[in-house]
Amino acid sequence: VVGAVIPVMSLRRVRLTREVPSAVHRGEPYAITQRIENLNRFVPAISVRVKSASEEDGDGGYVSAVRARGKTTVRIEHVVARRGVYAFPPMSALSAFPLGLFERRVRVDDGAAITVYPRIQAVRMGMLEQMHGTGDTPKLRRGDGDEFFSLRDYMMGDDPRKIAWKVSARVGHLIVRELEPSTSHNIVVLLDTVRPPGVDHFDDLFEEEVDLAASLAVSFLNRQYAVGLLTPEGSEPIGEGNSHATKILEMLAGVEIRNDGRDDWMDSEMTAGAGVVYVSGNPANWGAPSGVKGVKFVDPREVIRA
Repeated sequence: VVGAVIPVMSLRRVRLTREVPSAVHRGEPYAITQRIENLNRFVPAISVRVKSASEEDGDGGYVSAVRARGKTTVRIEHVVARRGVYAFPPMSALSAFPLGLFERRVRVDDGAAITVYPRIQAVRMGMLEQMHGTGDTPKLRRGDGDEFFSLRDYMMGDDPRKIAWKVSARVGHLIVRELEPSTSHNIVVLLDTVRPPGVDHFDDLFEEEVDLAASLAVSFLNRQYAVGLLTPEGSEPIGEGNSHATKILEMLAGVEIRNDGRDDWMDSEMTAGAGVVYVSGNPANWGAPSGVKGVKFVDPREVIRA
């Protein structure tokens, strides 16, 4: 009787809530905060385990006791290896105290979800600055200017020479100086999502291809270029700034491999008068002429910093 009644009394008025980030990058550890609140006036919640309904998410967290009218938090670290939008499964609080013969469970489905962006890697901008289109398209290279524009947080791929060390020391994280650009250029990142025949492990190569496209777009935006994204499924118009970077990352989080392709997807007004970088997941294309505006496919072995 004791083993059956106490778990029921212990969790009778226990409430669970969960806090998750709205977005993370794939392969990046992030924390889930689970809050346990005991609304009982006199009875503590003892030996409480918090776990997800999905076995893939592990056993969750554990607290030895939550006092009456008290609350506590449990932090769990997760890593997601693939891009996309993921809905979290329901979570439960469980207790079998004191005898372990009977288990009481409180189940909560809060509908929490997270968007997983591509991974952002450091890019060798010197290699990209040599690429250019044809006709009236300007070269991608441009001066940084000599007038102060603003300060912002350091992002992967930024030039270390632009770090404002005194400001960084004062605020406790890296801050980068931005200079007023001497000119403005438009860049369009072409992302080929069509599965090529005869390429093994293309699913993994495609994830790296999307990472490369995201890294290029963010690196150019950090240098105050206007950047657009074009894929066989759709496009993100040319724009600037951090909010535009978020739009591009959200689009890249949802792109999928196509098993059939269209030949006309690159015929877009976006590429008119803009520089082009062309990304492919097929290793046979890396560094080869693409046939688009006289540019070559980006070779990640030359562009991504080791």
